[in-house]
Amino acid sequence: MDMSDPSGSAPLDSMSLASPSTSATASMSFPLDILHSQRAVQPTSGFNNPESEVLLWHSSTRQLQPCASTPLPATRTDPFNTLPLELSPKSQVMLDHFTNNRILLHKTVPSTRDPELFRFAISDTALMHGVLVLAASSWMKCCEDMRAVMEPTFFQHKTEAIRIVNQRLGDRSLATSDGTVGAIACLVILEAVNGAPHIGIVHINGLKRLMDLRGDLHTSTINTYLQRIIMLGDLLTSSAIQSKPIFRESPPPEGNQRKVPISSATGVEAHVRYIEQELGLDHEVSNMFGTLHRVSFLVEQNDSGALELEKADIHRSIYEVERSVDTLMRAGQYEARTVKGVPSNSACCIIAANIYVYRYLRRIPSTSTLYDYMVGLLRQDMESVASTVRRVFPREVLFWVYFVGTSASKGRPEEAYFQRELVVSRQVLMVKTWEVAKFVLKKFAWVEGWNEAVDEELFRAALV
Repeated sequence: MDMSDPSGSAPLDSMSLASPSTSATASMSFPLDILHSQRAVQPTSGFNNPESEVLLWHSSTRQLQPCASTPLPATRTDPFNTLPLELSPKSQVMLDHFTNNRILLHKTVPSTRDPELFRFAISDTALMHGVLVLAASSWMKCCEDMRAVMEPTFFQHKTEAIRIVNQRLGDRSLATSDGTVGAIACLVILEAVNGAPHIGIVHINGLKRLMDLRGDLHTSTINTYLQRIIMLGDLLTSSAIQSKPIFRESPPPEGNQRKVPISSATGVEAHVRYIEQELGLDHEVSNMFGTLHRVSFLVEQNDSGALELEKADIHRSIYEVERSVDTLMRAGQYEARTVKGVPSNSACCIIAANIYVYRYLRRIPSTSTLYDYMVGLLRQDMESVASTVRRVFPREVLFWVYFVGTSASKGRPEEAYFQRELVVSRQVLMVKTWEVAKFVLKKFAWVEGWNEAVDEELFRAALV
């Protein structure tokens, strides 16, 4: 694929995701309920090959040679091991194929490497499985004589993508996340290009209901790449069945935009489970980030006019998140944190969260003496665990912490320290543009649009 460039109380109708299928495998479907289904999809009877039933990501029967020129292998694409899952040699070939070729064509055509597209593709486990399914499908079309070798890997990633999506549909915030929606969109494209649009239309109808929970496909909160793969899947499916596309090609006319209900907006992409389970932060800190993310989203939408909220509601939300973060600080609970099960004395997340509330939600000027104490406390905490913090803490979390610290330390003695550490974090994550930086920051908490010019200048200063 060359992609150039919630929480209401009303029950939802059940949707379904189709089980893995090829021309030789009968298609099946699993009924799902977006709100209540917690069941994981088990491999179906279509998987008679034991190698395709057992998801052994490290196993490999023989070395594969990609049939197209691949100037940069997947292992070098991810030198810092930031992928959300570990890949077998076969899966690495698929990631390589996706990175270097247009994977929706029946022949190999080199594609311009897009680091931002790659970063989006590996930003979530389910989404990455979906991307690798498309890459494997393309690879088998280009290398028909080796189809039997790659089919088990194809089925493994498709089964995992469906299993993870089904698990997430029991939680609205996870069901409407970029990763879940993107994985479903990949499955839509897969069925459309493989001659099964009748299955793709089932996926696309469920996708439409999930997007309705987020407001609209063209809202400012939708990732550009996500928007494009959804529209691509919709167009491919509608063309195959000769029907009208489900999603609009452009935003609705001015004045007719669909307002996001407050009940849905408060739950949009509060990735508590992602932060806790996949980044390894403990439950209290994960919940803290989820609350910060939710309130930041409300403030951002209120600033842009996408949501019509009373000032009292905004102020109450900010006050509540400030009180909860301050409670963690004053109760001393931050002193006994764990990251990925490893005890850590670092309180950096909670201290940085305090600074974030004052700076980006309450918007206290950076000249306030309040930051003199908070910035100094954050530096002291980070230096106390300097020998282990980069080994223990997730890289994206540290990028957020150091960015918040740098923003608040401007003109203070700690400024040089935070700028230096931010440069290291940026280099580790290989973040080269402000748009990608915002993508990382918004995984935790960020108010896009406010203080934008100052923050962008701060980021560019780290491009050294």
